Amino acid sequence: MSAETANESYEANGATTRPLARRRTPPADPLIGQTLGRYHILGALGRGAASVVYLAEASDVPLEHLATEPLSGETAPEDKAPLRFAIKALTIPNDTPDEERDALRLRFQRETQIAQHLRHPHILAVLDTGFIEGRPYVVMPYIAGPTLARRLLAVRGPLALDETISYVTQVASALDYAHAHGVIHRDVKPSNLLLNSDFSSIYLTDFGIASLQDGGERLLGPVGDPTTLTIAGTTIGTPSYMAPEQIKGEAVGPATDIYALGVVAYQLVTGETPFQGKTPLQVAARHVSEAPPAPRRLRADLPAPAEEAILKALAKSPRDRFTTAGAFAEALAAGLHGERLAKPPRRRGDSRLAQPLRKLRALLSPDIGEQPQPEGMPPTPEEPGAHLMAHGMVRLRGSARWLLGQGQAWLRALAQA
Repeated sequence: MSAETANESYEANGATTRPLARRRTPPADPLIGQTLGRYHILGALGRGAASVVYLAEASDVPLEHLATEPLSGETAPEDKAPLRFAIKALTIPNDTPDEERDALRLRFQRETQIAQHLRHPHILAVLDTGFIEGRPYVVMPYIAGPTLARRLLAVRGPLALDETISYVTQVASALDYAHAHGVIHRDVKPSNLLLNSDFSSIYLTDFGIASLQDGGERLLGPVGDPTTLTIAGTTIGTPSYMAPEQIKGEAVGPATDIYALGVVAYQLVTGETPFQGKTPLQVAARHVSEAPPAPRRLRADLPAPAEEAILKALAKSPRDRFTTAGAFAEALAAGLHGERLAKPPRRRGDSRLAQPLRKLRALLSPDIGEQPQPEGMPPTPEEPGAHLMAHGMVRLRGSARWLLGQGQAWLRALAQA
């Protein structure tokens, strides 16, 4: 395959490529046509500010080096045709300031290390790593389809409901897997979601600004403080898809990615994101302070339960959103079919709290004069001041009962929140 063929107008592995007649031809790339280990570079799929994605093929790659799950559209192992891969190499312009250069290297390293440890059918895998003339590179499965962003541009409007359900369900599965391993993506958006050639499967990619929580740190070890990944004049994340807590610089968690997935779902069913603005700052401010427009105002045939699910995912407070991405996907799928999921039963923890409270109430409820005398013990003689002591105990029990009632009311309110 020639370099010109590789540069035809399409998008693969997240790299946008335009026809040569419509863009300035980049300088000749000395890597095109070379063989790196087992990979022969055919051409450039696309170029970004700090990376180049190449198309490569290899005919002798052992099966254990392939993704753990088969990818739609890939050449079957029994076929004799060479397997194709995408190679992403870090390229930093020579005039880049040292601080920014270090941040870009750390981000690339972080993305590589995280992706190497996350093996899920809908997370784009890193199959191999190495260096090209001192620059790090990663080898990924070649995905011939566009990004979800490009798909939305082609459709110029909302997607079909069944297609929306499929994409949200697959991405939610990938996010729940990442969250279970202590990884918060922090940049879920259509341009970081790759589709295969027939649009049936979607893959989450680009963990360059992911945040590691306890489980992730144990799994990966230290791979750089996320706060050091900010390049001067830039923001960690994409304002159109950022949760309020992320914009305000507060702690992030699974709910942060669930919010971003809610924005993606909103865009899939309406054709636009919930908040618009002339500048990224305006968009970010609206995420923090404004309620999103009701999706049914933009798409009248959207079932009300689906709108409720999307708006719950877009709640300003993380605790008001769904507890998992899968729970959101399930509620959205049911909602798009005009159904509401039944509310989950009260948590088991509530009954465990109730039992000790009942025991405490039983202990405090008898009057002091009705306390049974322990068997075998002689009657207690009347002593001076005993009446005053008994009166004090009654008052103490009354205060304890009042406090118990207040505690029960608080726990009931907490359980219903």
